[in-house]
Amino acid sequence: MRILVPDLLVASALLLGLVFGLTGWFSADEVVMSQQISTLVEDGAWTIDNDPAAAAIDPSHEFALLARSDRLDGEVAPYAKHPIAPLTYAGAEWLFGPGGRDVVNSIAVVGTALLMSMTLGWSRSALWLLVIGTTAPFHATVLWAHAPALFLAAAAAVTLARLCADTPARWADVAGLSAAIGLLSLYRSEGLLLAGALSFSLGLHSVRSGDRRRLLTAAVPSVVALAVYVGEPIVRGVLLGSTSVPTSIPSTRAGQHLFGGRLGVLRLVTI
Repeated sequence: MRILVPDLLVASALLLGLVFGLTGWFSADEVVMSQQISTLVEDGAWTIDNDPAAAAIDPSHEFALLARSDRLDGEVAPYAKHPIAPLTYAGAEWLFGPGGRDVVNSIAVVGTALLMSMTLGWSRSALWLLVIGTTAPFHATVLWAHAPALFLAAAAAVTLARLCADTPARWADVAGLSAAIGLLSLYRSEGLLLAGALSFSLGLHSVRSGDRRRLLTAAVPSVVALAVYVGEPIVRGVLLGSTSVPTSIPSTRAGQHLFGGRLGVLRLVTI
């Protein structure tokens, strides 16, 4: 059966009720994100005064509540690693009040369900499968930019499918894929890994189909994600008023922190 407007309204109401009804924290990640959002909404600032006692206990920012922060001249930015995430939620709170962050997450999940439904002929079953049959509603309650990243990953996958269709590659689709993977990389570090997977998939399809023009587009997702990876620290430094933003994770563990845990997923896939 085709998707109906009432399905969207009920799904949206269900998700909003879920995220508004759940309280508490799932992890320390949410704590620092929430603190950054509150700082932006209340003071319009990225930093708060550093706590000397906390700094003395954890000078290298190894532990939970300080592990994501950036420290500058006696001040701390609770979460500025991906500035677009707290800016998005802070803007939503400015528009909708304290529940604004939940509105953003609910819209992102419903949008993902719509994309999933669209690829299957506007299937109602597909929409409800994602809304109530997956972990997407749980991620809508997590403030760690999971829901927007889910929507952008779905948009990238749908655009990739269009590029792999038996039709000439269109630059509009290439632009759409670039925008989706670029924004995703701004929200989550895993965007770089997804970009690599998309480039590999598009390149493999292009080789098999013998489409040289399409093959040239295969590198686009990775190039965009790498550009974000290189450029984002510069933007973060400008926002925080410093050209050199100190990393919160020791350099010997930086690679492990960014990608080590994510690459562990490959072991699960091969088991």
